[in-house]
Amino acid sequence: SLNIVLCLAGKGQRFVDEGYSDPKFLLKDKAGTESILSLIITNFLAAGVQNFFLVLNIKHQIWEEQIRNSISQYSNLQYKLIFISETSGQAESAYRGIMYINEKQLINPKDPIAFHNGDTILFKRNFQPIVENLRKGVDGAIDTFPATSNAYSYVKACEQGNILCIKEKKVISNMATSGLYIFKNCKTFICSYENTIFSRREKYISEVYQEMINRQSKILNLHNNRKQDTLILGTPSEYEHWKKSG
Repeated sequence: SLNIVLCLAGKGQRFVDEGYSDPKFLLKDKAGTESILSLIITNFLAAGVQNFFLVLNIKHQIWEEQIRNSISQYSNLQYKLIFISETSGQAESAYRGIMYINEKQLINPKDPIAFHNGDTILFKRNFQPIVENLRKGVDGAIDTFPATSNAYSYVKACEQGNILCIKEKKVISNMATSGLYIFKNCKTFICSYENTIFSRREKYISEVYQEMINRQSKILNLHNNRKQDTLILGTPSEYEHWKKSG
């Protein structure tokens, strides 16, 4: 029972600067039938995940009907829209969203929680083993894929798969983070976030993990070695290339 919080509150400034009017996660595929958001959810559903929380910017309220229509096709989907004001990065969006979820008691406090972005589609994932590991005492997990570009963040892991460190936009290995971050439960993330001293104006979840690693928390590396199973659509050029080739 993995709960997915989609952090969609960002402005998508690079897309705005290129003249896109719709939020990035609502942009369509080549056929014009599926949005990035619906494809993200389709693949999580295929992995057995059914419970979603969409943390959105209050400016996205004008697209609420479009957002709901984009995911109305799924009969087995449980979701809630959470609108928040401007944040200083994905980590704060995750924190604000999880505080709301916690306050409203929307999930079992012992269940694992995962955060994901609105521009990466993950194919062929299996979350059952990590859910079992989290119940046995693991504190978190980070999904990674093979890459070498400094546009991504990277982890360094030992042979057993435990993560030793994580760096934002710095190539320290060939294992880049996809944007899917899993925590043992809400309390684990909230406490770790509140203990993190962020080094930049933009707050990254990678720094929350590094705080946990510094305290000897056990974070597993979920590495998918097939690069084609991780589709990154974070920039206008990546999106347009996908549309042309898709």
